[in-house]
Amino acid sequence: MSKDSRRNIRTWALVAVGVVLVALVANRPGREGTPLDPRGTSPLGAKALVVLLDELGAEVTITSDAPVGGDTAVLLGPVDDPARVDAIREWVAAGGVLVVADPLSDLAPAQERLANPFEVAPAAPGPCEVPALRGIDAVGFGGGLGYRVPPGAIGCFPGPAGAGLVARAEGQGTIVAIAGAGPFLNANLADGDNAALAAALLAPRPGTRVAFLDRGPAGSGQESISSLVPRRVKDAGWQLLLAFALFALWRACRLGRPVAETQPVDLPASEIVVAVGHLLEQARRRSSAAEMLRLQLRRTLADRLGVAVDAPPEAMAAAVAGAQIAVDPAVLERALQPHAVDDNAALVDLASTLHAIRQEVLHAR
Repeated sequence: MSKDSRRNIRTWALVAVGVVLVALVANRPGREGTPLDPRGTSPLGAKALVVLLDELGAEVTITSDAPVGGDTAVLLGPVDDPARVDAIREWVAAGGVLVVADPLSDLAPAQERLANPFEVAPAAPGPCEVPALRGIDAVGFGGGLGYRVPPGAIGCFPGPAGAGLVARAEGQGTIVAIAGAGPFLNANLADGDNAALAAALLAPRPGTRVAFLDRGPAGSGQESISSLVPRRVKDAGWQLLLAFALFALWRACRLGRPVAETQPVDLPASEIVVAVGHLLEQARRRSSAAEMLRLQLRRTLADRLGVAVDAPPEAMAAAVAGAQIAVDPAVLERALQPHAVDDNAALVDLASTLHAIRQEVLHAR
């Protein structure tokens, strides 16, 4: 391997290592955490809510699994695993209280959306039939979403798009859905009655066991990559594959009658030999040209009959006779004997004889 090749390999190796390091640093989560993270200290995190519940005497845990035991569970972000959603439903039906802050979750009721979410007015204050929420008025959910109150459920904090909070029974437990996690974020927890709402829902008494349901690590769901591809994209891919197959089939078919192709000319000798012969003729070196013609025949006999190229003419003639080739051994022996060629006519006669012998050897069976 040359020095330049080693230098190129070393350069590309360093580039690959740099790309890997940049990817690792870019994908490393920041100290402030991700949005809706109960460990996150950024304005969009929920660390302040965890601290508040600790101050109220609640026992707070953070888990990426379904809650086991406990009194209250909090779901701030989406959960994509259907099996995990079913496990959460079973936990609620057994007597747990689930607070859902994700309006798009399967655990939340149907929601309405305003055409222009930037014109959302705060939720209207008013009495709420949930006993723990009486006296809480100033709560703003924002986001332009509201819930439809299903039959048998309780709706509170009405807004332009619907109720800001809906509580409904699920087996022996209760699901409380709020129209967004805004009141629980670090940036909003101290506004209005947001802290009071969190305390009333999550830690109504000291010693309440509260479980924050983390969305889980990436790749923990059961959805495959193909299931994430939209149906239209899959249909377009199949159509492109079918079109390529038809195009390949069309290009592979040869329609019409076969086209007559010009066959190569069967030259009596190779072009290089003819060219060299012309050069020798111009230089009037007839003996050299004759020797080259004999050498060409010797090589043919050696290749076909297995004799040595420098074998004497008698051995060559004997090999031809033994192979039962229609060549007179005496003519072959006389043609291979080195002798002077005085004029062009003698050279032509010798070339014709050698060519005839070579053709008989090549076409012998």
